Amino acid sequence: MADSYKNIGYNKESPKEAAVYYYLIGDKNLQEVAKELGISKRTLQNYIKAVEGTNKELYDAVRAKQEETQKVGRIKGGKNGKRGLSYSPEDAQTIVDFMKTHQATYDFASAATGIPRSTIYEMVHGPYVSIEDQEELDRIAAANRRHIITENEKGNRKPQWDDTGKIYENPPRRR
Repeated sequence: MADSYKNIGYNKESPKEAAVYYYLIGDKNLQEVAKELGISKRTLQNYIKAVEGTNKELYDAVRAKQEETQKVGRIKGGKNGKRGLSYSPEDAQTIVDFMKTHQATYDFASAATGIPRSTIYEMVHGPYVSIEDQEELDRIAAANRRHIITENEKGNRKPQWDDTGKIYENPPRRR
């Protein structure tokens, strides 16, 4: 890719054009090039904008390189793509089965498994769980929330369960 840009001309007397050309022919990103040159990434971006008015051919080549890089990033994932799932279909089904068996809320499942509540919610509402299971678990969680919320000494609302993992139907009120 870099070889195709070697024929593009630039003014060697202009530090801006030289910096932009150096970015263009290299295989480094904006931040890496800027660091090597001892300038900020934003300054290099400003140089690219300034070159638009003085050397249209160089500017067009840089824009083409940036668009190509974005396309590759979207295909590969990573920084430019979407974050991948951190769990497998089996993990999601295990959580669903656990929550159904124990009639568990997301908070209870989190405390019992050590998996963050947000991850459990993501698992249950992700691509590996059927809509019916999602709706059933949401109903279980809502019903449990209505029945197990009590006030502790500070007046905060908090779910209650015993050491065996059984959620209290009518938890004792603290005084």
